[in-house]
Amino acid sequence: MNLDRKRNSQNNKHSNEVRKMSENQRVTDLLRQLQSAKTDSEKAQIIDRLPKNIKTQMVIQSSRFTGPLPPPEQLKGYEEVLPGAADRIIKMAEDQAHHRQQIETIVVKSNSRDSIFGIICAFVLGLVLIGGGIYLALKGHSYGPWLSIGGFATLAGVFVYGTSSNRKERAQKRENRKK
Repeated sequence: MNLDRKRNSQNNKHSNEVRKMSENQRVTDLLRQLQSAKTDSEKAQIIDRLPKNIKTQMVIQSSRFTGPLPPPEQLKGYEEVLPGAADRIIKMAEDQAHHRQQIETIVVKSNSRDSIFGIICAFVLGLVLIGGGIYLALKGHSYGPWLSIGGFATLAGVFVYGTSSNRKERAQKRENRKK
């Protein structure tokens, strides 16, 4: 009887070892699949098939950066994989910054030109209205003075609008500097 118990115990141990080996092999295969999975949905499906005790031990690491250059550790990694890659990445960021600065310069010059052109057009329009109103008033038309007043109001409105928008812009810049 004791001999039968020993045999059963040995068979159970052997059976358990075979199951553990099979389970370890299955986990190893799933982890390999997880490494080669391309999409998040594929990864999620593989993780769902892992045993619970393995899931609790897994740590998923994610890193993220913003800006034109990756962190130094990643630059070092690029350089190890492809010598000269870090220099190319830095050069690309420098070129992009230079390009962006050129575009900003063009936009600022364009906005200034448009602003000056608008002021000149408003001034000419105001002078034409004032001059036309004076001319009509001298010819005896009753609406001549109203036309002159409208021209003067146009000039005054442009001046007031330009002054207030400049004041608002300066205030916004001051607020942005404080932040």
